[in-house]
Amino acid sequence: FQDDPTFILRRFVQLVVKGAEDHKSLAVRLYQSIPAAGLGGLNAGLNLLDTLDTRIALKTFAGPQLHVLGARDELVPATQADALTALVPGAEIQVLDNACHALPLQFPEQLADIMAGFITRKRGLG
Repeated sequence: FQDDPTFILRRFVQLVVKGAEDHKSLAVRLYQSIPAAGLGGLNAGLNLLDTLDTRIALKTFAGPQLHVLGARDELVPATQADALTALVPGAEIQVLDNACHALPLQFPEQLADIMAGFITRKRGLG
């Protein structure tokens, strides 16, 4: 990352939007949303992703869990839903068709509706 942060950042953005029908415009939107001064933080984030294993945290978290996966996500493939269900049997898992890893940017309203519904159900209001 230190040698060529712009190249690494562009490559990461390409991976995040891979699988999206509108991957070019989505990549531009995502890249433009990254503050230029934040490259140090992005480097730390990429280093964390390189070593992070969230399975223990997911398995031991006592609260309700919602996992929304993109059907076209190549970083966290939706095919991992079964493994996630085995790891966290009580978790609710939803897969958004046509969504890549950048699904919050692609489908913000749909994601917000899914999250609101989950919160309502878990609070016993729905």
